[in-house]
Amino acid sequence: MSSVTMLMLTIFGILVNMALAFIDPTQDANFLPSGHTSAVEFMNMIENRSLVDQRIRPNHNGPPVIVKCQVFISSFGSISEVNMDYSLDFFLRQEWNDPRLQYEGGKQRYITLTSESIKNIWTPPLYFPNEKKGELHTMIIPNKLIRVTPNGTVTYSIRLTLVLSCPMLLTDFPLDTQECALNIESFVYESDDIELQWQPDHSLKNQGVEIPSTVGLAQFKIDDVKASSRNRSYSRTGSFSSLRAVFHLKRQIGYYLLQTYIPSMLIVILSWVAFWINKEAVPARIALGITTVLTMTTQLTGSRQGVPRVSYPKAMDVWMAACMLFVFLALLEYAVVNVMSTVEKDKQARHRDIETGKKGNKKRDRSSVLAYNKGRGCTAQYVDNCSRIIFPVFFVIFNCAYWAVYTAEFQTMIVDAFNKIKGEE
Repeated sequence: MSSVTMLMLTIFGILVNMALAFIDPTQDANFLPSGHTSAVEFMNMIENRSLVDQRIRPNHNGPPVIVKCQVFISSFGSISEVNMDYSLDFFLRQEWNDPRLQYEGGKQRYITLTSESIKNIWTPPLYFPNEKKGELHTMIIPNKLIRVTPNGTVTYSIRLTLVLSCPMLLTDFPLDTQECALNIESFVYESDDIELQWQPDHSLKNQGVEIPSTVGLAQFKIDDVKASSRNRSYSRTGSFSSLRAVFHLKRQIGYYLLQTYIPSMLIVILSWVAFWINKEAVPARIALGITTVLTMTTQLTGSRQGVPRVSYPKAMDVWMAACMLFVFLALLEYAVVNVMSTVEKDKQARHRDIETGKKGNKKRDRSSVLAYNKGRGCTAQYVDNCSRIIFPVFFVIFNCAYWAVYTAEFQTMIVDAFNKIKGEE
């Protein structure tokens, strides 16, 4: 072999080695940097962006990346019926495997990356479809945690505060139960590239969503949380993997009992006091009736504050309308009693005239007396006496019907009582 041929082969070998040296190893989804024996070397390569191309997902042109998510609820913020939204402070934990990040860890279980290094590796591009506004916490440092294990498993945790949309049906307000959701979805990659799953954890009652017992709300009780996953399809962009957590929130009625129900009930009962006041005390009965009506009107106006102006009646509206009706009927009852009392006085005056012989003969006197005695069957006092019974009875009936219709707890109590009585028999 000539020297020229040897020289050409040598040059060719050098060129091949140089070409292999410049090939980007991130184009191979199964690239294994087995020579990384120290965390420092591994970190340096990430900082220099020579290990992973963050623009390309793991398993490129292969099976979808399995991203397992877990939500740890830190606190619930305010729930607004007017804006139909609620705020949530939580930690979003994500876990996936990136073969390009494998290294020889030895006894080291994982390497913790800094928040600045996160942008140099691939992370799932997730978003929240029902988000109105959000905040990534950066006090004192960005609230981000990322760990990489020797087999390339990446754990990524961030702290977020979001205001999320929560459409509400207020027909049973304030005896209602609302369902507010937290939706998580892939924004860039379709379901063929990324598959979102809830992180299985047998220690959690609701797998994927953890709510500490210390987390609570002022007006709501967290009855249940349901986590699910699905693919959402869009007509022009395709199908995307998504996760959904639904919080079942039962409204606490204590505040409304003290602020609305009990005061309005007392006003209705106060209006019945007029039935025991002498019908001749016109100023007292009229003043009491008008005062209760005006007070009830003020209560009705106050009950509508902080509630959206919906086109359908709410449970609170039904209650306040019924109380207003009872108070108004109590005032109307005195109007009827007053008219009847005036008629009775006129009859008594005519009767006295007849008895003194100022009108008619004796035959006319006897017929007038009989007519007067016959017409005394329903008197003003009789109406007052009936009202003392009828009004409370009908109000009790209304209360039984109201609480039976709007509260499941009341229905359960009635059924349990019925079963208990049936069992004793």
